[in-house]
Amino acid sequence: MSGLPEAKSIEELNQLLCQCAARIFPPVDKPQRLAAWQTPAMAIGIRGMWTAYAQWKNQAKRGTSAILSAWRSYSKFRKAQKDFKWAGKQARKQWFTDRLHDLTQAAASKDLRALYAGVRNIAPKKRRGEIQLKDEKGLLQSAEVQLRQLQQHYKQLYTRDPQRPPPCTEPEVRIQVDETEVYQALSSLVAHKATPPHLASTAMWRSCADILAPALTTWTSRLQAVPALWKDAWLVLIPKKVRIKSPRDLRPIGLTEASGRALSHVLQQRLRPYVEAYLQKAYAGCQLSLDLSSAFDLVDWSLLQDSLEDAGAPHLCHGHTRTTPRRLEAILDPQWLARGATTFADDYLLQDTAVSYQELERAHHRFASVLDALIDHGMKINTQKSAFLMRYRGHFARKWLKQHLIRTPEGEAIRIRTPKARLFEFPLKDKHVYLGVVIGYHSPSKQTVTHRLQEANGTWQRLRKVLCSQSSLPTQERVKLWQSTVLPTMLYGVAASSPGHKDIQRMQHVATRHLRAITRSFAHLSKEPTAKLLARTVGSTFAPFAFFGCMRACQSAPSATTTLGGGTISPSISDGTDATPGGPNMYLNLTKLQFAMTPPPQVDMDLDLQETQFFQRFSHKRGSELKVEDYADGYGQHGTPWMGSHDNRPEEHMHYHLRKLTQVVLRQEQEPAKIQYSLKIMLFKQLLMSLHERLQETAANQEAMKAARDLNWIDSHQQWQVLRWCAETQQLKLVPQAATKSTEDLLRQLVEIRKNVTEETLHHFKSVRKLVPNPTTQWVQFQVEVSLRPGGHPIWTILQEWVGMAAWHTIGCRLRRDRPGYDNAIDELYQLNRW
Repeated sequence: MSGLPEAKSIEELNQLLCQCAARIFPPVDKPQRLAAWQTPAMAIGIRGMWTAYAQWKNQAKRGTSAILSAWRSYSKFRKAQKDFKWAGKQARKQWFTDRLHDLTQAAASKDLRALYAGVRNIAPKKRRGEIQLKDEKGLLQSAEVQLRQLQQHYKQLYTRDPQRPPPCTEPEVRIQVDETEVYQALSSLVAHKATPPHLASTAMWRSCADILAPALTTWTSRLQAVPALWKDAWLVLIPKKVRIKSPRDLRPIGLTEASGRALSHVLQQRLRPYVEAYLQKAYAGCQLSLDLSSAFDLVDWSLLQDSLEDAGAPHLCHGHTRTTPRRLEAILDPQWLARGATTFADDYLLQDTAVSYQELERAHHRFASVLDALIDHGMKINTQKSAFLMRYRGHFARKWLKQHLIRTPEGEAIRIRTPKARLFEFPLKDKHVYLGVVIGYHSPSKQTVTHRLQEANGTWQRLRKVLCSQSSLPTQERVKLWQSTVLPTMLYGVAASSPGHKDIQRMQHVATRHLRAITRSFAHLSKEPTAKLLARTVGSTFAPFAFFGCMRACQSAPSATTTLGGGTISPSISDGTDATPGGPNMYLNLTKLQFAMTPPPQVDMDLDLQETQFFQRFSHKRGSELKVEDYADGYGQHGTPWMGSHDNRPEEHMHYHLRKLTQVVLRQEQEPAKIQYSLKIMLFKQLLMSLHERLQETAANQEAMKAARDLNWIDSHQQWQVLRWCAETQQLKLVPQAATKSTEDLLRQLVEIRKNVTEETLHHFKSVRKLVPNPTTQWVQFQVEVSLRPGGHPIWTILQEWVGMAAWHTIGCRLRRDRPGYDNAIDELYQLNRW
């Protein structure tokens, strides 16, 4: 890098890197790859076979006088022909053995790039084909005509409008990047990403990041315009399908310069706070899925510039674009755009609900306005790949369908006429694949699992020869290859569709069948149980399966599940549930622990009239015996309060909660006119009020606070800490990095969550198992299902903050994430994906 100070442009810097790489790694002439029939052994076999064939024909021309000689020559020819076939078979087998040996070495050295390259070589996704463009009649064309056709197509596609001058109202802005940011951006470049062939590779920039970062930072801070090398891209044409007929069958990929990508990443991180304000949320209802043809090619470039200027981005920092729905706020309801429009890249999903004919017309107008906006912005909508999904009950929908439903040779379709007199016909479907999952109104979770199993079966069939070959990779390496390819394909997007227990069992059955085929341990022959098979192949110790913990209970109204339980904490509870995507689920585990009660409250509960009439009579009904037991028995169990100590005494704390719930139910049955709450609302409010009282009493009792500090429930500043269950030590452990909360904050949150509890926000609050008058179990689980609609957002936000909070232990409960019912087999199978 002696010439680094002399490099005055990004082009010279790339040339310097290429020269240094050529000196350190000189090019090596690779031997010419021979086909199987071109190997020396095969060449001898071919020569010997044709020599024997010529001798046989010469002897046959002599007639019957040389019949024995002809028969002898024919026998030699047949033997040479068999030897040739055997040599060809051995050559093919040797080639496959060599490739498997290379895969074994790559797996042993953990070279994933070589491993996947070898897999693609053995089992390619699709066969390679030469690119041959054809004319309108389907006839072949010469190379010159094909080049002119490509040039004309992409010239028409990518020709931009005349460049407009930059806005002069704002002063010139320069981005001052820091050397640390540039170094981190260069170090985070993906080494195997391609660059233009005449420029330095990404691996060069990444390996020399510490040397290039200071020079690149200084050089970038002096820029007055973006270099052309950072703005230009070199197109590489990749076939979309096997038979190429027109340029539209080619997918252009732009190769850009590596340092420009690194600086773009720095600008992206700085612009990220501005993007977060425009995130959208999906909403269930009448759905229109749109497929845009060549969206990134046909987008109006002037629209992007207008969006950037509207967003207030500096002219030299045009790295953030605003989406099309932002332009629709002038003619459509912004709240509907936030709830009913889901946009991911060029995939649009419009959703709405209706209870009358007028609301259906409103949904029609909304969809049509979005279609007009997309067409005005230069987009092209592919109606054949789009879909309209609808489910209705009532006569008002039939009236609307009579006006918009048509029948075509392909099937039924919905005709939508836009305000600008544009006409679209979208196929009416029961289901549609959107972002890898199936959307619809008829068992979408079951159909999603079926779709993912079909995709996984395609991947399995493609890699079956490698995965089931005992002479190739070791068993453990083949299992790792399976979990890196087939299993992610099977599980992709399944958690977002809330699969049922039977659907999970279907995936478990397929995954188990794959593992048995890989290990050659078939159940009807080996009689090996599935649990033993998993223990032998992937080990016997696993974290809990939490991938499907983010299920939503209702398809029409997204909700989240919370579970409440008491008694012994199961060793299966682990930190693995914190990684559940899509939103947490929770548990409350009731345990045997009492604290002394002191009367003075510090934060008012702010009870309304019904709460005062109904709940206040139960607020201080604990008898003196239970108060004494709080001191004598509760604190005596502080050493091991989580090991399931249970003595079945009538005043045991868990029984006190169950008796209180019984009183609440009887109160509602005896005086139904005095209370308008449902049973679930009453039970949930009673739980929150019990926690409110106990926190106030605990904070007022110095002995109780000292005991809580000894248990690591609170810190030296009297902040409630977060505890997690450790399966190895069978104890609760402190989470140091978790946020703590004061007693006052918890009391205010209890009041807030109780005020927000309604019939719409709280879907369910019930026991997982049937309750009996005199329970003998060591634990009781309650399930809480909270809506994720705007009204339930405060409740769900607070519940997320309360996961593992030690304050729940004051009433003998524990809050954790929920997990659906399943057996251990799928739990263990999923852990293969964590590799």
